[in-house]
Amino acid sequence: LLGIFFYGMMSPPFGDADGLEAWLLAMLIGYTVGSAVAVVPYEAWGLELSDSPNERLRISFALGVTDIVGTLLLLRLPIAGFRFSKYIGMNNKICPLRHELVRRCARGESCALFNSRGPGYEFWVNTTFVHLLAGYQSELMKVDCDNYPHISTASFMEGEAVKAFCQCTDLCMQACENADRSFGFSFTGGVLGISF
Repeated sequence: LLGIFFYGMMSPPFGDADGLEAWLLAMLIGYTVGSAVAVVPYEAWGLELSDSPNERLRISFALGVTDIVGTLLLLRLPIAGFRFSKYIGMNNKICPLRHELVRRCARGESCALFNSRGPGYEFWVNTTFVHLLAGYQSELMKVDCDNYPHISTASFMEGEAVKAFCQCTDLCMQACENADRSFGFSFTGGVLGISF
């Protein structure tokens, strides 16, 4: 049961802030109560293993060392999950190659819904972007948004089109980072949830 609450805490569902607050509060309360129920007997168990004060001290020391080593390993798990996600291409739908991202944003497809709704909402047509970007798709493929807002808009393109295009690519790159980060924490929750 402790593992389920920990996994739930590490991998919250997509949704609005109020729903997430309630979810995380419920998972945190469940994890805290479950942890208290598990940790108190675990810590007391060390004292029950021996009658000798010196032996009890060695057992407590060993438990403390394993807790520290476990905590240090735990801190590396989200990074391992993040790298594993990239390695297996877990989030390829929201993390396309650069040229594909540019092509999709130039067509007016945005990743705005992904951050609030999650998988299944990777690229959706944004009518505002479509309107602003209409007629500029081939020119936008050449725009380097890394230099935005220092781009001097050429006469063939309106500044608003470049701005909307660069907002789209930035938003999709953020959504990709969020997806990888989310998988990293879910990976951590799963690994530790199983170990509990």
